[in-house]
Amino acid sequence: MQTVNYKIRVNQHQHGQTMVFALVFIVVILIGLVVLFNTGQLTRHKMEVQNAADAAAYSVAVLSARQLNFMAYTNRAMVANQVSVGQFTAFNSWKMKYQLGASGKSVGYIPIRALNSVIPFAGTALASAIRGIMFVYDKANRVVIGNIMSKIGKVATYRLPQLQNFYVTHNNIMRLATQMAQVEILP
Repeated sequence: MQTVNYKIRVNQHQHGQTMVFALVFIVVILIGLVVLFNTGQLTRHKMEVQNAADAAAYSVAVLSARQLNFMAYTNRAMVANQVSVGQFTAFNSWKMKYQLGASGKSVGYIPIRALNSVIPFAGTALASAIRGIMFVYDKANRVVIGNIMSKIGKVATYRLPQLQNFYVTHNNIMRLATQMAQVEILP
């Protein structure tokens, strides 16, 4: 039997076939890296824009909250002024009540004096005792405190509209300043 020796012949033209494949693979990888880089840049820019929008919205919200707090405080001050004027008016009314009682001109003495029809001289005695107490209280109250409080109350009542206008003006100024600041923040 005869053995056949076969030689594998390598063709000289077949060198470098892997080089084409490697170049195509490198080009695909480079395109992928460029796409990955661009996607990363777009994501970073999107996050920066989102952070800037969030910061602007937060700043506008903080300004709005400060304006609303300012308005709440000035509204509380306006209510407090109204209440103080009411207190001064009430104090003045009580002062006039005791003044009428001390002078004997109070309407409250009529039913007390009507006791005279049931018990003689009881209504007059009770009315006189009450009048004496009111006289002492009126002198102490009106002289020491009453006149001073009455004058302060009159000034406060007279000046209250100007003070309320002052608060309203400052509320409007604060609102305008807040809106201007918000417009500056948003861009």
